[in-house]
Amino acid sequence: MIMNDNELQLQRLVDGEMNLEERFALFELAEAEPGLWREIGLAFIESQQLDGDLGDLFSKSAIEPAFTGPRRSLMS
Repeated sequence: MIMNDNELQLQRLVDGEMNLEERFALFELAEAEPGLWREIGLAFIESQQLDGDLGDLFSKSAIEPAFTGPRRSLMS
């Protein structure tokens, strides 16, 4: 998947990889392009949803064993 410049900037913002100057530049751009505020909001919501879904997946797999059959000793 190839990301355009806006998508890459949004991903960096959501991931906390932008410094203060880069964030301010993006926010200034959003003031000039109001549709960008919507994209920023959706990027954060998408990230939170993905984090929640992955967290649920990992917590369930950590609790439920993959194999529940009888255990055999390696020594016998």
